Amino acid sequence: MNKAAFTLLYFILCFYCLGASLMEHFAVDRAWIYAGPTEFPVLHHESAQGVLAAYVIPLIVLTLFTVLMLWYRLPVISKKWVWVGLLCHGVTWISTALIQIPMQLQLDKAKDAALLEHLIATDWLRIIAQVLFSGVVSMMIYQVANAYGVSDDARRVRTGGAKCL
Repeated sequence: MNKAAFTLLYFILCFYCLGASLMEHFAVDRAWIYAGPTEFPVLHHESAQGVLAAYVIPLIVLTLFTVLMLWYRLPVISKKWVWVGLLCHGVTWISTALIQIPMQLQLDKAKDAALLEHLIATDWLRIIAQVLFSGVVSMMIYQVANAYGVSDDARRVRTGGAKCL
């Protein structure tokens, strides 16, 4: 795979993971509040399997791609943005390992409304990290667009000097 195709796949995967993380936070986790104590363990287990397939595995791939971006990126993409992206991933994975997974394991046993509220509240750390990561990737996209002729100056040249909106 050439660097341009890899980079495009990386950009797509980033925003897919952003959408998946927002869906998990605002739809999946919050819906658990409304499950009764007898239905909750099955709902929790089954939705966790879906989150694993639809969000966690792609996030692992995205993290690996971010590591690869240290060596296999378009030359116009600054390595500093890759390092900042890795820092965002670090926050996500540390929060997952130290905060989210222990609470999820407790919730596997039984519904605990207070623990569920705490899970949702502490998940904001991961959401903020994912949103910041998407901002970092947006800066990478800007660098690529600017370098390959999608800047205002390039548009003016193509339109005979007229400023495009």
